[in-house]
Amino acid sequence: MVVYRWIVVLCVGLFVTVMPAGAAEFVKDLYQATEVVSVDATDNEINQAMSDGLASVIVRVSGSTTSLAHPVILDALKSPKQFLSRFRYEPSTEIQTNRLGEVVHTKKFVLDFDVFRVKTLLSSGLVPVWDDMRPTILTWIAVERTNRREILSSLTTDDVFLKMDKVARERGLSYELPEMDLIDQLSISVSEVWGLFPDVILNASSRYNPEMVLAGRIYLGPLGKWNADFLIIAHNTTKRLQASADTVEDLFGLIADPVAEMMSRQYAVVLGGSNLSSTVIGVSDVASLKDYAAVLKLFQSMGPVNHVQVGGVEGDNVILNVDSYGSDQKLIDNLLLYRDQLTATDLVNRPDDRPDSEKWYQWHSQTNAQ
Repeated sequence: MVVYRWIVVLCVGLFVTVMPAGAAEFVKDLYQATEVVSVDATDNEINQAMSDGLASVIVRVSGSTTSLAHPVILDALKSPKQFLSRFRYEPSTEIQTNRLGEVVHTKKFVLDFDVFRVKTLLSSGLVPVWDDMRPTILTWIAVERTNRREILSSLTTDDVFLKMDKVARERGLSYELPEMDLIDQLSISVSEVWGLFPDVILNASSRYNPEMVLAGRIYLGPLGKWNADFLIIAHNTTKRLQASADTVEDLFGLIADPVAEMMSRQYAVVLGGSNLSSTVIGVSDVASLKDYAAVLKLFQSMGPVNHVQVGGVEGDNVILNVDSYGSDQKLIDNLLLYRDQLTATDLVNRPDDRPDSEKWYQWHSQTNAQ
């Protein structure tokens, strides 16, 4: 049966467009927070909302909830207004009840925090900063509802999906749900996701080319609690975790925490200080001035990069001297997120006269790609 399944998958795959590489995406609004306050909010309520909003931004930008325990961060949360660049109010349909049992109408308090000031705050406390280019997590979630199990897909729009999406956005996580088209249905079943079989999950995930895979089962227990058992699979390591919460939104929050922590440890860097690394990067197939400018712009825009200097130009090859925060490996890991523009090359496909210690990449012109 297994052999038959993979033969069918192979045959179907010959007639299906290859899925794009699920590398990464720019996560928007990392420095924005939305809090709900009463229509006639007092100064104390507004100040608390500002503090809560700044806390959520710090967690999102650092990738870690533990950053809130740092003394520098704790002091900043007492006077959050200095980190605010602008704010606005928007209508809200949420209804609150005060201590007297009275109905209180609310409004949304949208806060935009200053990027430079927040980064300076984090760097002053040696708290890592996670760039806005973030890996996309392929997410296989099997949900049990009234004795029926199903896999959340890219077409799912129910309440469970909406809660998961809300938590992902609040934590600054980029994720992708499977298509659950014919190839996916032949590659993996809901029982295999439910059983958390890592080999089957990885085989089914290969067409999406993800940086990380999250797979889990969630269900409502007999005591009214939502429960989860899930795997985090990344870089040849598999971590299994369990969680339980009163609501499905809280449950997804408990799932998001270790995922964000793991990714932050790999990609986030402490800005400033003396932790600079110098790396020579070679880029081939830079065929025009437009490509040359685009290469420089890409490196200069990367969060871990402090300074980029052109070390030489040889035909279509550009040599860059890159100073970046953190280790060389941090830079390499972040460069992998741009694989739609840069592809790492091996020793055979680099200029013969260049040292083996250099890192070389092939440039993919976005003009040609279009």
